Amino acid sequence: MSDIKTKKNKDLFMDIEPQAKYIYVYRLFKNGKAEVIYDNSKGQIDKKIFLDKQGIHSLSQQRAFDDKKVVYDWFLTGEKTSFFETTLIPLKNNLGEVESLFCLVKHLERVYRGQEKILVADNTGESFTNLLMKAREEEKRQIASAFHDEVGSNAVLLNSIISILKADIEDNNKVSALNKLQELEDVVQNITKRMRKLIVSVRPPQLNEIGLNAAIKDLIESLKVSSHIIFHFSSNMAEKTSLSEKIKIVLYRCVQESINNVFKHAKAKNIWVSVEEENAAISLTIKDDGVGYSPDKSNSVKKMGLLGMKESVTCIGGTFDIKGKTGKGTLVNVRCPKISYVRKVV
Repeated sequence: MSDIKTKKNKDLFMDIEPQAKYIYVYRLFKNGKAEVIYDNSKGQIDKKIFLDKQGIHSLSQQRAFDDKKVVYDWFLTGEKTSFFETTLIPLKNNLGEVESLFCLVKHLERVYRGQEKILVADNTGESFTNLLMKAREEEKRQIASAFHDEVGSNAVLLNSIISILKADIEDNNKVSALNKLQELEDVVQNITKRMRKLIVSVRPPQLNEIGLNAAIKDLIESLKVSSHIIFHFSSNMAEKTSLSEKIKIVLYRCVQESINNVFKHAKAKNIWVSVEEENAAISLTIKDDGVGYSPDKSNSVKKMGLLGMKESVTCIGGTFDIKGKTGKGTLVNVRCPKISYVRKVV
């Protein structure tokens, strides 16, 4: 590596962490040629992924060739999702022109897992942390907008009915007053149901009090009202089965997110939700008969719902799997222990 570490580039190398554990190091030339210098990725990384003319690698390399040091996060999916950080350092020739990039790849799994700081990036170059914050802010905005619209429109309706009711009472028009009173009661009941649905979408019910089965049934019942999809729910889990609170919340959120994905993308007619008790484990499956799932598109962080589910399940010691074929629906399978123990981060 002595030919790379020239005097002109010495200051750039001062920024490299001396104790960082890089698993892949390569040199990229302007003509697109890549030269592997060090590979300890155990087959995870192939230099071809860095030569793709689209996506996060290409955009970052373009910035680096403009004489800027670039650090970005990215991920690979397979049996599990692995997260990496790449540092690109411009290397100049004797004329001061950037002729190649010195590229160092670090595995983030050990650095961040257990600290709830999983990083990932798409072709925007933003970290998963920033994207997740944006997603949460957007979710808050949508929730606030939904509550505002719901409360605002219903307030106008209620005031209108009450005004007419007052006029009927003043005119001693009992028949009309009773009709308006019944209408008022119907509106209040409808508002209660709709507000309850909004609240459940923001926060799951008290799972410790009503149990996971009841919570899922309640969720399905609330969704039936606004959908033509037919739901099928089955469970062999006893109500007295002991589950960690975290396990219940994660499984409930997986059902909620999966059904939400079906509503948005699947164009399905049926959804099957099944909870199966297996000795010390719980198995959850959500299946639909919609358009199917495309794994080729799942690497985008726009699919943060899937990544979020997968990371949540992994953190409780479970496994998350999603399969599907075009036109034949999608199957989400989650399997996790009944009890989640807090692990000490070493």
